[in-house]
Amino acid sequence: MNKGINSLSEDDRNSLLDHNLVSIGDAKVSLKNFVATNPILSITVISAFLLLFSLVIIVIATMRVKNANMQKNMAKAEAENKAKSEFLSRMSHEIRTPMNAIVGTTALIAMKDDIPQSIKGYLAKLKATSQYLLGLINDILDMSRIDNGMLSIVKEDFSLQKLLDELYSMMQTQAQAEQVGLTCEIKIEHSDVCGDCIRLKQVLMNLISNAIKFTPAGGDVQLSVEESDATDVQAVYLFRISDTGVGIKAEDLERVFESFEQAGTSHLRSQGTGLGLPISRNIVQLMGGTLKVKSEVNMGSEFYFSICLPFGKPIGLEIQAEPSAHFENARILLAEDHPINADIAIDILESKGIQVELAEDGEAAVKRFEQSTPGYFDLILMDMRMPNMGGLEATKAIRTSAHSDAVSIPIVALTANSFQEDRDMAKDAGMDDFLTKPLEIDLLYAVLQKWISSKNEKRQ
Repeated sequence: MNKGINSLSEDDRNSLLDHNLVSIGDAKVSLKNFVATNPILSITVISAFLLLFSLVIIVIATMRVKNANMQKNMAKAEAENKAKSEFLSRMSHEIRTPMNAIVGTTALIAMKDDIPQSIKGYLAKLKATSQYLLGLINDILDMSRIDNGMLSIVKEDFSLQKLLDELYSMMQTQAQAEQVGLTCEIKIEHSDVCGDCIRLKQVLMNLISNAIKFTPAGGDVQLSVEESDATDVQAVYLFRISDTGVGIKAEDLERVFESFEQAGTSHLRSQGTGLGLPISRNIVQLMGGTLKVKSEVNMGSEFYFSICLPFGKPIGLEIQAEPSAHFENARILLAEDHPINADIAIDILESKGIQVELAEDGEAAVKRFEQSTPGYFDLILMDMRMPNMGGLEATKAIRTSAHSDAVSIPIVALTANSFQEDRDMAKDAGMDDFLTKPLEIDLLYAVLQKWISSKNEKRQ
């Protein structure tokens, strides 16, 4: 080949070279030509593209399946929480309904003038035992709600000074019965705050009650409240409950906050469920604080926590019903389906001169109200769980009726439903106040005087 090329003339060689260069320049590169000339590389590129496309499809499909499962699990969890909430609410209602009959009957008998002293003693023991049983029921229900994540803290305006005064007065009875000295030291500048008054009182009652229980006769218990820091909108409050009791061993300082755990002698441990401190710690945690303890054996204990409370609106003084207060000419519509509880409520109300008309369910209550003349009823006491029509539906029907008193008549819930969501639903339905069973008679009279007096003032 070399000899042939060399035998060509210079002009022939240049001519051949020019012809080949033109052919190469004119050649077109196509996918078909590329695949034909590079089969292995082509197969590798196509396989990689298909693999990447498949991975993208798999990832998208997996994300969609995972998202569907998450939504399904969330719906299932919401349904389970709703079922648990309904179960706890129903269980609370079913327990408190017969408890109301026991407590109410005991109170009615105690109100009689010709009762022998020995019977009064039995009634006092029955009342104390009923209150103790109710406390255990509340603790168990609260612990169940904590475990299910359903315990919540509300924000309402209240007077901290008033709360502490009421608490001190209430706990003095227990302290005197145990021959323990109870003192209260308050150093606060801002009393009108916003928070959960009921839950805060529950925590302090638990801690003071425990301190009294574990302090021998002749010992001392002190409640101390100090405003440790403040700004223009909020303040930090330090609560301390100290005693000179038996104390707690160092190894038990954290164990006492566990459910059903108790420290102390076997006799003292038998008094209660061991849920008070775990519940109290959870409530304080929900309020943004931490319940702590320091103690020495035979030297006493101190439980303490700090919480920040925003300032609230001033709360006016509530009307307190005198023990001898009467409500002559007052007429109340009582909506109650339970015969025994209805009889008890009627006897309690009539003992104060109140005229009572009974409606066996919500539907009957609405009908009786709509058929009444303007101003005939001064107040409605409304149960929440009733056949045919519940108290919430009945209240809404009354509020939206064409009766001239539809908006102004006070409607007070008198129910065995005791949870915060029950209070919220009652308020949203148009109820003005909320009373729980077992019924506290003094509180009932105070609420009646508050709303009936307010209604009469508006009339004038």
